Amino acid sequence: MNVFTTIAKQVKENRDQQKEKVNDKKTAKATAKEALNNLQGKLGLPGYHRPADRVYDFRELVDKAAATYGHLPAFHLDGEGGNFSRPVSYIQFREDIYGLGTAMEEAGMLDGFVGVISENRYEWCLSYLTIGAGGSVIVPLDKELGVEDIHTQIVAGGIKTLFYSKSMAPKIAEVVAHGDTQLEFLINMDIGVSTEEEYSMKELILSGTEKYHKGNNAYEARPVNPEKLGVLVFTSGTTSNSKAVMLSQKNICANMFSVLHSLYCDERDTMLTILPLHHTYCCTAGFLTVINRGTAIGFCKSLKGIAIALNEFKPTITMMVPAILEVLYRRVDSAISSNPETKAKVEKGMAICDAADKVGLDIRRTVFKDIHAKMGGRLKLIISGAAAINPAVLKAFEDFGFTIRQGYGLTETSPIVTVNETKGNKYESVGRPLLNVQVEILNPNDQGIGEIGVKGDNVMMGYYMNPEATAQVFRDGWFLTGDLGYFDEDGFLYIAGRSKNVIVTKNGKNIYPEELETKIVRLPYVNEAMVTGEEDTKSDDLIVTAQVFPDYKALEAAGHTEEQDIYDLLWGEIKTMNESLPAYKKVRALVVRKEDFVRTSTNKVKRNVEANKVTH
Repeated sequence: MNVFTTIAKQVKENRDQQKEKVNDKKTAKATAKEALNNLQGKLGLPGYHRPADRVYDFRELVDKAAATYGHLPAFHLDGEGGNFSRPVSYIQFREDIYGLGTAMEEAGMLDGFVGVISENRYEWCLSYLTIGAGGSVIVPLDKELGVEDIHTQIVAGGIKTLFYSKSMAPKIAEVVAHGDTQLEFLINMDIGVSTEEEYSMKELILSGTEKYHKGNNAYEARPVNPEKLGVLVFTSGTTSNSKAVMLSQKNICANMFSVLHSLYCDERDTMLTILPLHHTYCCTAGFLTVINRGTAIGFCKSLKGIAIALNEFKPTITMMVPAILEVLYRRVDSAISSNPETKAKVEKGMAICDAADKVGLDIRRTVFKDIHAKMGGRLKLIISGAAAINPAVLKAFEDFGFTIRQGYGLTETSPIVTVNETKGNKYESVGRPLLNVQVEILNPNDQGIGEIGVKGDNVMMGYYMNPEATAQVFRDGWFLTGDLGYFDEDGFLYIAGRSKNVIVTKNGKNIYPEELETKIVRLPYVNEAMVTGEEDTKSDDLIVTAQVFPDYKALEAAGHTEEQDIYDLLWGEIKTMNESLPAYKKVRALVVRKEDFVRTSTNKVKRNVEANKVTH
């Protein structure tokens, strides 16, 4: 053995020893942390975090939640005492599910695809889990759709049984009158007595519960296969026609388990549900996951009533889209800026908090308790998703002591792929991949930007009755998201834009519209923006064009009411922004819209829909 071999061997042994020491330290630290956590649990201390609970199908979710949380409230509904004054326990929730399921099984209502369409409410959640725990296919529908689109999706989904609320009854009557559907059973959530046309959900629950207690176990005897199609979800179709995503219960349960390793909740928490439940984002993270953890749910009736609901329900957790957060931020910022005394008080408070941060003390919730009181006083976590959010808004909320965590996902991934964890956050990023979810940047360019690919048990089975579309989004086992992104050195993911939206100039330069849109919406008097590439006959190339929907109320308050004046003001702001951009990215044309963009129910802009506008 020569001297170089001996030295190399010694170096390797030293490295191995160092690795063992590091691993021993990590193991010791993890063991100590687990022991402390267990001790906190035994003593009932507030720092206790129960390990993530895993379930494999929806029936297990229902049964386990009832057995674990018993008479604790699963929901807080409106009662005679006012909003959120009527608790429904986990035991009662299971009782209602098994009662409704027994009646449905007896009538043959579970033999096929079952649709649900209504506003967010207890009966929606009850319908969803009754269908799922009975092994049938759930088809959640968007209540904001027009009659024609609802009809199309009912036909495409092969829906045989449909749950709906009183508010949706007129639309459903039109759908039925149109014909050509497979509908056999219509179940109204609100009527007290069944008719020839409609079944009363209340009657079904009562009759089924009685039969279940007398020994009818036909419902719980139904097989539930988590590997098979469990939920059929129609995508919002922001860039193309809506497709029907096939998710299994395994897909969703896997995502629930992964989420709980990054964001914590338990029976001490309450969740205010604001976003529409028919979207997988809210359904998985804001309903199913929190039911798994014993967290109580309250429903916000409308976007206009968010402030009231926050104050009355006093949640510890809620989920929002960026548009809602930005409205709340503007209200707080306006209240502070308009009052010199308040502004000075806030600035002094920020300075005190910054000083406390340096010595490891977080006193922001105490210093800014008045702002927290306006949002219920107990809000500890806000989850943001469905679209990009202005990092300045995130930082502003964090400065006041709120914890906001931005994530990323798609319907096809059940839906969450990445999230900024409770401890570990970057404002510009959508976070790191969840446990058991693989994310890779496919075919990156010289900037490291490429299409985001995803693997994991959370990835969909495919598009319903559309093998061609399914084949297009899978390559070498990776689900192709259609989104462009890149990772930083710490493993945080950043979204660069949609691959379908990229503007490619004739000299091969790539322009990501979302990057410019983020900059434009930060400008004064801008509510929303959309950037496109338009053909220019003079340059024989694509030029960057910005469509802007202004904040007309703010403009009017500032004395800007004339169209030309508004255009000149906005164009001046964009020209200033252009100064910091390379030539090929500069906005060359501006369109000022008279009305807002057409949006999906999660507030995403539909990029292919025109509106009235003023062009200069």
